[in-house]
Amino acid sequence: AVMCCEGCLLFLWIDLITTYAVGTPEMLYELTKIPHLVGGTFFLSGIYLAWFQLINADSEKLNDNNVHYLWASIDAVTGLGIEKASYVGSLMYLLGAVLYTIAQVADFWEL
Repeated sequence: AVMCCEGCLLFLWIDLITTYAVGTPEMLYELTKIPHLVGGTFFLSGIYLAWFQLINADSEKLNDNNVHYLWASIDAVTGLGIEKASYVGSLMYLLGAVLYTIAQVADFWEL
């Protein structure tokens, strides 16, 4: 949650700079594009940590060093009392954050 909050604060920085900053276009580019990418990366990290917590909800398997990093069986997760909608929704949120970060990186190059 802290990583998501830091990402949101960096997104607010961009609005502050674009509203009140006076300077050259190159300066505005540097003051907005890099914080935008860093904020998106922080947000992606926070979403991934929430996903990591969801797919590793079974603490007994964690003690056996059976840690999932990207994927866990939906049956194993629903067996712990977690709804399928939570699993699918969290996965879609993570995929959306990954695609958003890819778009942010692609924005550094002009077409």
